[in-house]
Amino acid sequence: MSLGRTFTLNTGAKIPAVGAAPREVEQAVETALRSGYRHIDCAAIYRNEAEVGEGIKKSSVKREEIFITSKLWNASHEPDDVESALNKTLADLGTDYVDLYLMHWPCAFAAGPKFFPLDPETGVFRLSDTHFTKTYAAMEALLDTKKVRAIGVSNFNIPHLETLLKVCKVVPAVNQIEKHPYLQQTELAAFCKSKGILIEAYSPLGNNQTGEPRTVDDAKVHEVGKGLGLDPGQVLVSWGVQTGHVVLPKSVTDSRIKSNFEDKVLPASTMKELDALERHKRFNFPARWGYDIFGEAGDEEVTRIAREAGEENKTKQGHGSTASQVTANIPGRVTINDLPHEIIVNIIRHVPENKYFYSNVPYCQHSLLQLALCSRSLYTLIEPILYEYFYDNILSPVCGVQVFLRVILARPDLARQVKGIQTITSESEYDYGRFDASRFKDVDWARIKNKIEEVGGSTQERDEWEKGIEKGCWEAMVALILTITPNLRILVFMERWYDNPSYPNLMRTLSRARQLQVERQTDNPFALWNLNKVVQGARDAKCGLSIENLAPLLAIPSVKTFWGESVHGEFFPSTGWPLSDIDLTHIEELSLLYVSMDHDIILRFLRCFPRLRKLYYKNGYQHIEFEPPRLMAALSHLQPYLQDLTIRNDANTGCDYEDYPVGSLSSFGLLKRLQIDWQILTGGDNGDYVADDFPSRQNIIDILPAGLEELRVSGGGYIDSALHDIFNLLEHKHLFPALKILDLEWGYKYYQHPDKPGLADRHAHHTGFTKEQFLEELAMEELKDSALHVEVTSATTKVGPTEEEIQLQEALRNYTPDTDAEKKLVRKIDLYLMPTLWIMYILNYVDRTNIGNAKIAGMEDDLTLDAQKYAWVLSIFFFGYLIMEVPSNMILSRSRPSIFLPSIMILWGALSAVMACAPSYGSLLAFRFILGCVESGFFPGVLFVMSCWYKAAEIGKRFAIFYSASTVSGAFGGLLAGGITDGLHNAHGIAGWRWLFIIEGVTTVGVAIIAKFILLDFPQSSPVLTLEERQLATVRIIADSPTSGSASGSTGDYRLSHLEAFKAAVTDPRTYFFMLLFVLDVGAGTISYFFPTITKSMGYDTVTAQYMTVPVYAVAAVSLNICAYSADRNEERRWHITSALSLGFICAMVCAIVETPVVRYVMLCFVASGIWSALPLILAWASKTIDLPAEKRAIAIAMINAVGNLSSVYGSQIWPTSSAPNYTLGWGITAGFLGAGACVAALMPVFINLVPNKLTKAELALKERGERIVAEAATL
Repeated sequence: MSLGRTFTLNTGAKIPAVGAAPREVEQAVETALRSGYRHIDCAAIYRNEAEVGEGIKKSSVKREEIFITSKLWNASHEPDDVESALNKTLADLGTDYVDLYLMHWPCAFAAGPKFFPLDPETGVFRLSDTHFTKTYAAMEALLDTKKVRAIGVSNFNIPHLETLLKVCKVVPAVNQIEKHPYLQQTELAAFCKSKGILIEAYSPLGNNQTGEPRTVDDAKVHEVGKGLGLDPGQVLVSWGVQTGHVVLPKSVTDSRIKSNFEDKVLPASTMKELDALERHKRFNFPARWGYDIFGEAGDEEVTRIAREAGEENKTKQGHGSTASQVTANIPGRVTINDLPHEIIVNIIRHVPENKYFYSNVPYCQHSLLQLALCSRSLYTLIEPILYEYFYDNILSPVCGVQVFLRVILARPDLARQVKGIQTITSESEYDYGRFDASRFKDVDWARIKNKIEEVGGSTQERDEWEKGIEKGCWEAMVALILTITPNLRILVFMERWYDNPSYPNLMRTLSRARQLQVERQTDNPFALWNLNKVVQGARDAKCGLSIENLAPLLAIPSVKTFWGESVHGEFFPSTGWPLSDIDLTHIEELSLLYVSMDHDIILRFLRCFPRLRKLYYKNGYQHIEFEPPRLMAALSHLQPYLQDLTIRNDANTGCDYEDYPVGSLSSFGLLKRLQIDWQILTGGDNGDYVADDFPSRQNIIDILPAGLEELRVSGGGYIDSALHDIFNLLEHKHLFPALKILDLEWGYKYYQHPDKPGLADRHAHHTGFTKEQFLEELAMEELKDSALHVEVTSATTKVGPTEEEIQLQEALRNYTPDTDAEKKLVRKIDLYLMPTLWIMYILNYVDRTNIGNAKIAGMEDDLTLDAQKYAWVLSIFFFGYLIMEVPSNMILSRSRPSIFLPSIMILWGALSAVMACAPSYGSLLAFRFILGCVESGFFPGVLFVMSCWYKAAEIGKRFAIFYSASTVSGAFGGLLAGGITDGLHNAHGIAGWRWLFIIEGVTTVGVAIIAKFILLDFPQSSPVLTLEERQLATVRIIADSPTSGSASGSTGDYRLSHLEAFKAAVTDPRTYFFMLLFVLDVGAGTISYFFPTITKSMGYDTVTAQYMTVPVYAVAAVSLNICAYSADRNEERRWHITSALSLGFICAMVCAIVETPVVRYVMLCFVASGIWSALPLILAWASKTIDLPAEKRAIAIAMINAVGNLSSVYGSQIWPTSSAPNYTLGWGITAGFLGAGACVAALMPVFINLVPNKLTKAELALKERGERIVAEAATL
């Protein structure tokens, strides 16, 4: 099952309980959001917020539905830098605000553009003396800007928090720390909880930064997971959430992101087993910064570590690497000073942070193997070369295949992590068709054979592969690699394979091995990158790499990308065309690098790919025939598909582009990204570019497609002038509002110019941008790709309940109804709820209906009210009541009844008292309208609250008791009104009817204040109950209606949004059936406003008429309680309602016909009894019929009550003074309402069965959850 959990910040905001860190950021964020995740945790230092923003944009999920967290980095702790750092984050994310902004560490670095500033002499990190309290004060100021909704901290210990809490104005909402069974930090967690600070846990699975086993590798964790059917990661995530904090695990694959939805409650015994793993083991400790962050190592030890780190930093020649966080006393950690500088640069800068150790061994395969064996991920450590040629001859290739295979054999657990392989052989040391089998003497060939068997290869294939590997055959070895790497996405061949007779056989073997993987994982994209390095002098040799060999691989549907480099004439056959009969619609990306061949052939090749979305074309230096216009003509069939286009030219070509500009690209309407040489774009020459000549060239505005978002240009030494001209042309145009200009030469993104939206600032050009800086940029890009801390979480269905919920599951399994404990609980609920609500409703009804008493006590004369005006005074109340009733119940379902109900009671009491000041008819109308708005939330709110506390068999009589307050209020109100209006008339010069409003309004306010301290909230959140009582109160409602979705109405995190609940209520036909029944009964009930008038028409004076209403209400009160008790006892509603309404119908007909005052008075008592006996039963029937889920029930009840009370608007018009004293019209219409109501009640089940309710998707999900709760409880 899937148990949704969120936690509440001290700001009141909800934050999902679990996160995942995807590796490919943009794609993973998009996938996660589309899968239902709604929380993203990122930071400036991760350098991936722009990609996160793109992922959010592509997901199409509304911003307000996503909870975004970001963090302030150490180099931006200066108070003046805090807001600018936030602005950069907001710009990258593409949002106006973040939901939570954290201070990443309590340690401040020297301010500046570098994330890790180093001392140039010592190599140690440059710290700042800016105290974190000053930084936090600047973060507090951000709350006023509305750019952040909440602020918090990260990696703060108790002394840090104590220092901060002494001076801060805003208590941190969150403290993000390392937390897992090896490092539980219970004291810190308890301290944070006591201060209202929520704990978020990063590295909840542990990590390899110390080179020691992770928490997720613990044998006990694996044992627990196996017993529960969970993987170790899910076990630790569940443990984390059940201990009461947000969990932020790293997610590597899409399947892992989605698997976070699959969870199970950990039993209490399992939690104890995991708790026992406490080792106080910290995996994240950046002591190399020279700051004892956690107060555990001591200043002397931290200083020593910082000095050693400084020495290492100096060996990196100022690149500012932060790759190693490992202290010197850890076995196996030594420097790599003996390796060539180029090797050091590439390894250090292109392996993500904290994923390896350094080894001081000679430069050879063994050296790279040592590094790889210490790694936790082979994603970027397969080869030291990770990109296509940074610069010429920077590094000679080594035997990458052998290194990789040896690593996999030594660390088979890493095989599934591998997504990319470059196979490289050294031409100076190894034979091209074989590998050195002597280097694999320690290989367990039987284990290799078992690996091959696992993928389902035939016996013959297994034998061939085993035999081939023993003989050192490349074919067998590469086939083996493909077999044991199920998640491989990129395969790169980088070798001078010329004159290699075994190569065609190798390609066929690859095709066969790849096909096995395709059958296992059909959605796995497979990019084949062929680097055919044909050197001068070997051009005439027979080249094994050709289109014939590649055709079988290209035909595989899972192959999405083809990359080819040094594409010479030998690549294609002289006769025939092997791609003619192959469907290549699945190929989405094509890269052809250094093309040097007949132009007609390459154009023919391009036309074979009908649906390319991305094309990278780079002309070779020997290809003097290259003509960009012909190239674009050959790509015309891709106009509906092409989104990313690169056209580049080797600087040494002899092509004269002044005669062959690319021409207009405007017909490529979907093109978003364009990378192009400046000369190709504008028709410029390679050697005589002059900025002043630009106006004579093509107008770039006419060349570019209107939807272009990104333009990368290169132009050799003329790039500055080229960009200058682009800006001059674009800054006055509005055709490209989203366009960004970048420089392809270095891949350096320009900052946006503040005065020119969509344009980069030309002054931000990379003046002096060195190769070393470029290496650093690329390294940070790789760090982004590793996505160490990009967290995404779900708003609805995430792992793990709280401890209280676990106990709730166990209580549900053990629940037995009607026990002594339950009876005692019900009595306690009755004690807190019923008397308080009963008194509140008496005053509610008194304040609503005292207008009738005031009318006959002199208000009619003082305000010159005729019958029509008085009818509108009554009616206007219900307009306000109708407008606000549904919104009020929406608010109640997400708030506390003990606050909400007394609050609105204070408001209506105050309004009732102020109504005594009404000087005219118009002001009285205004007061009555506002009074209706305020009172609207009380009656349906009470019914909703009661439905969350009482079972179906209990609620009827209790709601009848509650509703009897309306009849008692009539009797009480009549007595009180008679006494006040008679005894206080003209006291202090104030009319008696005005004293009536004042005294009753003030009394209401006083009772409301007392009620605040007595009323219960919802079952799971009422503090007056013990934990066991809360569980029992919740369980009994679940057991009474197991598909209710939510146990207590407004508690828990499994609930519908306001929009979902409203949609569910308005699309449920049952809502309208009960609405009709209630409309008819309430329409008849408007007679209550005319009780004093009707009794006065029977010949009584004003004061006596007030008192004569008392027996009417008294009889009605007795009748409705008898009826409700019988309905609950017999668990029946339909015929009780029908009988009550039928009684009222008969008596109303008698009143319409008979004119004898005594008979009419007796019948009036029974009419009132029939009306009021049915009303509570109708609402109780509705509340238990429309019970899924509580939020929907709240809105449905409010709708029924609101529309029902709308009948009071026209009901108050049916007793005009002109029909006195018999009021035949009023009696006749009232009888019609009651008779029709009796018919509807009798036929209600028939109506419901004729139009079955179709649940919305949100309702179905909650219904399934409710059923699962019961089923899961049965198995606990």
